Amino acid sequence: MLIMKYFLDSSIKTVSKQELSDFLDQAEYEKIGVQVAKNNYESGKEVCDIAKQGGIESHILADSDRCCIDWIAVQHAQVNCIIKRSFSCPLLNVSRSKKLIEKYSILQYVPECTINLDILDGDVLKDDFVDLSMHAVCLALDIKYSAHYKKILEYLEKVLHTQITMWSYSKSNKPQLVLVLSEDQGFIDYFIDNYNYILLTKDILENRHKLLDKVRADIQTLGTRKTRAIISKMAYIEVLKQAKRIGIVFTSGDHMDLINLISKYLDINGKKFYQFYINGLKPNKLGNFVGIDVFVVIQCPFSSFKFEENIIAMRPYDLVLAFSEAWDGEYTTNLEVAKERISEEIKKSTARSQIVETNETAILQVTSTLNALKLSKNEICTKEQAEKYFQTGVYLKKITGITIEETAKETTDDLVMGYSGIPTEYKK
Repeated sequence: MLIMKYFLDSSIKTVSKQELSDFLDQAEYEKIGVQVAKNNYESGKEVCDIAKQGGIESHILADSDRCCIDWIAVQHAQVNCIIKRSFSCPLLNVSRSKKLIEKYSILQYVPECTINLDILDGDVLKDDFVDLSMHAVCLALDIKYSAHYKKILEYLEKVLHTQITMWSYSKSNKPQLVLVLSEDQGFIDYFIDNYNYILLTKDILENRHKLLDKVRADIQTLGTRKTRAIISKMAYIEVLKQAKRIGIVFTSGDHMDLINLISKYLDINGKKFYQFYINGLKPNKLGNFVGIDVFVVIQCPFSSFKFEENIIAMRPYDLVLAFSEAWDGEYTTNLEVAKERISEEIKKSTARSQIVETNETAILQVTSTLNALKLSKNEICTKEQAEKYFQTGVYLKKITGITIEETAKETTDDLVMGYSGIPTEYKK
């Protein structure tokens, strides 16, 4: 099977059903882990049956909606090899927590996929011609269609009468028009956020006339969509600027360097922040945190970014737009770019560091780390200084609902009978 270059990690093998069977016949594994898509255990049964034929024990890792490896599930299962049955993004296994010492073989299983293209016998008619000469066009397929990439590419070049290259992940996104063929929402969202794009479906691809109509219509709206995206982004940035409490949400320990940078950057800009680790971030999980105005979510850029309607969630690069002095119109969800830009902004702030002298207090702003408060001998820290420099406890004191009293009440040794039951029917 001819496979396109998809994964950045060249050690990941992509296998069909027969190739997986041949591989496991030769491998000396006792147990393999099979990672399936969310609520789709049945899809893993096919892989488990192949392993069983070779006398290898198999273990379904988890019903995960992530496009990367669920390393916690891998550690619990103690497997020798990981078979990825669900969708995988190009960044699979590129980074992982430094606490993970063991290395695993990773195979991406690609189920059989049939595509019936509307092949042309002759040249494209003049009436069917779409002018794409002003665009550098590339094709982005998710891993499901990898076995057919060459056939699809040649077909599109003939129908659209333009040269098309294969898209591949890179740190900085080039100004390209991307034809996207995928059913995975996270993969689709990545191109919506980062590129000019035309979204294709299998049904559209297989019908030449539908394909031409789709491309012709979407070409006319590229400018409008980009303008709307910028306006929407600027509105979100204003919300971020006004936010009093920001939650930094991360889904993997391999992002700690970026987490620390973001924490530093928020501190420099006078924002209170709280860090939350969530393994397996689902749409309704952020609603459990009361009193947070905005969430900055650090996760794979190919992960679906859908949350409850009342949740305001942004990506790391949005911080650069909110607090930098100028914006050149560039936007990306790539974490490594956000990390570089935030580092640059911190360096600029560090260069402007200065000691502000007052009559009573010298405040040393060490903006490359955290703001530090320096008091004169025998001077007492004021309430205003404490709120600015020592945020511990402020979050719990200010939110509504279950709170902590600012001053301790009189202690008592009285025993109080507790309650049992569910929240709607408590009983003594």
